[in-house]
Amino acid sequence: MIKSVEFRSKRDSLWLRLEKLLDKIGTSNRLSRLTPQELEEFTSLYRMTASSLHVARSISLDQNLHKYLENLVTRAYFCIYGFPAKQSHTIGDFFTTQFPQLIRKYIIYHAIAFTLVIIGIIAGFWATLYDPGNYFAFVDEELAAGRTPFASRAQLAEVLTAGREADDAQKTYFFSFLFTHNTRIGLMSFSLGIALGLPTIFLMVQNGGMLGAMAAAYHIHDLDGPFWAWILPHGITEFLAIILCAGAGLILALHLLRPGQYGRLANLKKAGRDAGLIAIGTVPLFLIAGLIEAFFRQTSLPDEVRYFFAILTLLGWIFYFTQCGKAKQEETN
Repeated sequence: MIKSVEFRSKRDSLWLRLEKLLDKIGTSNRLSRLTPQELEEFTSLYRMTASSLHVARSISLDQNLHKYLENLVTRAYFCIYGFPAKQSHTIGDFFTTQFPQLIRKYIIYHAIAFTLVIIGIIAGFWATLYDPGNYFAFVDEELAAGRTPFASRAQLAEVLTAGREADDAQKTYFFSFLFTHNTRIGLMSFSLGIALGLPTIFLMVQNGGMLGAMAAAYHIHDLDGPFWAWILPHGITEFLAIILCAGAGLILALHLLRPGQYGRLANLKKAGRDAGLIAIGTVPLFLIAGLIEAFFRQTSLPDEVRYFFAILTLLGWIFYFTQCGKAKQEETN
């Protein structure tokens, strides 16, 4: 006959480890608090402890050991197979907690993408000021649609007020086009990260260069104020979404270049999930930017209101990405 003391001494360290992981998960049964390695260990310890409980019952070991093992197994069972009450709010949890947490986790990649856009803006702006002919190196002639340094001041000013008389149906169609077009550019910036990030880098510099060249065209005609009042209300959200997509693409690129401990494919697979979630999270940003551009921009509101709205938008996104999900993240840590 096996004595309880002998039986426990051989397995006690495993049970204590399972108990420690259960304490880390907490009463809310948040398996997300465990690392992937701890999660794998947790399921293995659960099976071994359940087996120990079965043995303890079959050879009639003391009741205190039975109760201890039953408690461990029951707690672990509900952590694995239970259904938390918050599960029905997965999408809400993603956007209020997980998405901003991911942005903070990979902030360096998004900072690189932002820097690339700034480089493009500066290059496009100064190249166009130096020689207006350089404008078309950054902006396709068809896309420019007359918004060039060679247009008159009146023509450029007219573009800034175009579309204000459009009806709701026309604005809705315009919104649909903007949302589809901008989302495609953003997701392309993300997906092309798999090509070592080089196309993603090019797209960021190109988009920045286009904005910088257009800004120079309006600057030449002393229309800086109206131009930025026209761009910033929707541009802050739109460029933010594109930068986040590009940052996700750079995550793929770096993890593809650096094999890591478990090899290139495993490293890419691990980072690819987070990068994909970031790209998915930007879709509502493109939606918001499209609504602002199609409806808010196409109004007769004064420039002061537009600037005020742009500032509020910027502060709102700063608060969202720096504060949302922070309390839960600190609780998890």
